[in-house]
Amino acid sequence: DLVIYHLIHSVAVLAVGLAGIKKYFIAALMFTIGVILFSFSLYLYAVTGTLFFAMITPIGGLSFLAGWLLIIIQAIKKPKEN
Repeated sequence: DLVIYHLIHSVAVLAVGLAGIKKYFIAALMFTIGVILFSFSLYLYAVTGTLFFAMITPIGGLSFLAGWLLIIIQAIKKPKEN
């Protein structure tokens, strides 16, 4: 399950980057932070057994949620008129 979260959000960051749409930059940044804090903290916890790493994981989950929320908000926001 953990690898699926990592894969989905890595693909989302890649898609936002390749699209080149600047309004999604912060969402991609939140996904990247989420991958680091969520996935890698659990990888480190699995390898080292240090509980501190597992305690960081929910912050990464919140970053994932914030990224998806930002994608949704930016997608439904009307473009600025000139």
